[in-house]
Amino acid sequence: MLTGVRPTTLKGIKSLAAQLRKEHGIKHAIALDLAAQAASCANFRNAQRLLAQRHEEAPRPYVLLSIYWCDDEQKDAGGRETLKVELSRSILKICGRYALKKVRGFGNLRMVADDHFVCDALAPSQVYARERLCKAERSIRFMEYTGLRHPRSSEADPKILP
Repeated sequence: MLTGVRPTTLKGIKSLAAQLRKEHGIKHAIALDLAAQAASCANFRNAQRLLAQRHEEAPRPYVLLSIYWCDDEQKDAGGRETLKVELSRSILKICGRYALKKVRGFGNLRMVADDHFVCDALAPSQVYARERLCKAERSIRFMEYTGLRHPRSSEADPKILP
């Protein structure tokens, strides 16, 4: 009846149960038990107890950095490089929006969403675009791990400044 489907959350079990109920015309309670068995649980009640203990992990905050590029030597070659940087907290909690303009690697990256920055300038090659993204990531990581920010930022802690 079940072919390789292994739900890992209660939501997944319920979704599979709804699918089984529709496909096989069985009662919802039976479908829930079958779906729970596919998740390696004895029945749906057992799945509720086991999976409730495992709190579903919230997605980690991240920031997307994008740069468009066009190869000067090959006129047909071009594209976009996007780097997803997973963070311990939101980018705006690591460094303020306006302070990011002064951070190395973020000079001409424009914030288009709370978690996405795009460069308006066209990079001359894919390699150059990747290097720029890596430079911006290193700056974010440095600020994330040390808690330091650009000293000329108006958002910096006034007690730290001379």
